[in-house]
Amino acid sequence: MSRDKFLISVMIMFLYSCNYSLFVPKNNVLHARTGYLMYFNNREYFFPERNIHRNNFFSKRVRKNGYILSPNEWSEDFLSISQKYVVGNYHVVKGDSVLIEDSVRIIPVETRSLTAKNKSKVGFVDWHIKYNGQDFFLKYANTNNEYVWTLYPILDSGKLEEVKQKKYAQ
Repeated sequence: MSRDKFLISVMIMFLYSCNYSLFVPKNNVLHARTGYLMYFNNREYFFPERNIHRNNFFSKRVRKNGYILSPNEWSEDFLSISQKYVVGNYHVVKGDSVLIEDSVRIIPVETRSLTAKNKSKVGFVDWHIKYNGQDFFLKYANTNNEYVWTLYPILDSGKLEEVKQKKYAQ
């Protein structure tokens, strides 16, 4: 009998010490990610990145995976403070790859999102660009099946305050 009591008490302690998220439905868990928000052709693309110290999207890996974000109320403000990069965008024309100069705007951000209950089919698109003589191979999905809850820039506090003042002055 004492062995059973011991096992029961150990099991109770184990269950209480477990992370609460094990018992919460996955669509109720808020996911936080850092990465780069890229603006191109009136669309917002998010490329997750763990360690961000400044806007160094083009100084790391040459292959990146991301997804399209739905527009949000902050998107225009972030576009105004994002950094502009002139890139070469590869287009396939009649079987040949043609490099066309274009521009993208990038800003480091943190997102917080919830998993979507209704999941849509994920499709992937390959995107080949050139920056400073180096080729970058980006792959993005049409969705990540998450609802973006919040999105804010990872900037020094002076620039962030400037954005807030612009937004609330209107």
